[in-house]
Amino acid sequence: MVQDACMRLQQMDVPIEQIAFSLGFKDPGHFNRFFKRHIGIPPGAYRRRISAQCQGGENSYAAWP
Repeated sequence: MVQDACMRLQQMDVPIEQIAFSLGFKDPGHFNRFFKRHIGIPPGAYRRRISAQCQGGENSYAAWP
């Protein structure tokens, strides 16, 4: 379930609450605690980190001196 949550956070541009409900959580807060316990950061922070990595990766021209 954690891998599915990570994939949805990376690939879907929908609110985290909607992802929580689609995974069977009745309370988005429970999903947030579950995700943080397994990944180490909340789902919103995970999504921002993945987005930043995709936009500013090693192959980005912004990384050039």
